[in-house]
Amino acid sequence: MRRLAAVLLFACCVCARAETIVLNDGKTVAGSLVSSGEMTVRVNTGGQTIDIARSQIKSIEPDRYLFTLSDGSSVSGVIKDIDEQSFRVGTASGERLLPRSLVVSVSSFMPVAAAPAEQSVSSQTVTALSTAAPSAVVCSTCVAQSSFTVVPAVAAQTPVMQPAAPAQVAVSQPAAQEPSPQNEPAAETTTAAPVSAAAAKKMFSVQLGAWQAPLKLDLTAHGGPNDAGIGSAGVAYGAKYMFRKFGMWLGAELNFYSIASKTQSFASSDVKTSGEVVSLSVSGLYDLPSAKWYHPYFSGGAGVSSTKVNYNVTDNATQETKGYSVSAQQPVLYAGAGLEGAVRDAIVGAELRCNYISQSESMLSNSRPLFISLLLRMTWKFR
Repeated sequence: MRRLAAVLLFACCVCARAETIVLNDGKTVAGSLVSSGEMTVRVNTGGQTIDIARSQIKSIEPDRYLFTLSDGSSVSGVIKDIDEQSFRVGTASGERLLPRSLVVSVSSFMPVAAAPAEQSVSSQTVTALSTAAPSAVVCSTCVAQSSFTVVPAVAAQTPVMQPAAPAQVAVSQPAAQEPSPQNEPAAETTTAAPVSAAAAKKMFSVQLGAWQAPLKLDLTAHGGPNDAGIGSAGVAYGAKYMFRKFGMWLGAELNFYSIASKTQSFASSDVKTSGEVVSLSVSGLYDLPSAKWYHPYFSGGAGVSSTKVNYNVTDNATQETKGYSVSAQQPVLYAGAGLEGAVRDAIVGAELRCNYISQSESMLSNSRPLFISLLLRMTWKFR
């Protein structure tokens, strides 16, 4: 009976307002949740019980309480759990465990119309937890082992148990006032938006196109000319990663140039050739300003390249086939111009590029140093 009486007394004083229900039109309803259904929420506002449609509810926010401690400090927050030894309180900086022996008074953090009277409660554990609504926990505080002052949130027409002896009346005010959670401004949320070309600091692009193969192979040892062409065109593909520095883009670029196989017949033999060129360059790119959705740009770079040519020689008399390979490393230079524009979240464009590779290998010495490549690019720019 003593435990039940303490529960009723404390629930009436402290938890007269357990939740604040914010409606879609901005209005609020303060009260204690009675039940929660799929369509409605039932709330006891103190004088009456009302049903509120869930479609009209924006949020349900629990009241905050102010704990005054024996050392003069105070802690405000939402009561998460209680037991015989402590209060577990959710504060702005995280959860705190307050020993009940240190708690002097507990008061609702909601503004009160008038200063209510103190009510002394003996060291009796009071616990009332309700989980009627999934989105909110209705908590009644439990009393510390050493008696402390309970300041009710609403000082009006709340039935309380009258002690046998006249109780002393004193006014207790919260040590500090802070805005309640429903009055605090909502945290700003930012929505990720596509990065504009002007704000971007990094760039990654992939490219695919064609190139005019300039390589010529000396086949005089196999009955052919000294400038036998090794394919007329091939596929070019690669990628680059760049940073914006000094008003332009600087970075690295890796490219592959494949050489389609080609078979040539001579008086004494048939020769089938194929090969590839790989280049790694330090690159730069400069965007020209434009008021339209597309803009032109210039690019350039320098680096190293590796050329490898494979060829198989079939002797017409013996029909014997032998394989050969020629490799060379040499510097590479390129300069180009292109046009690109934004399409959805990516940037697409095309670039015409002039490349220079001087072949030092004797069997490739008759190759043309200049060749043209046309590349289609897809680029992503980001911070």
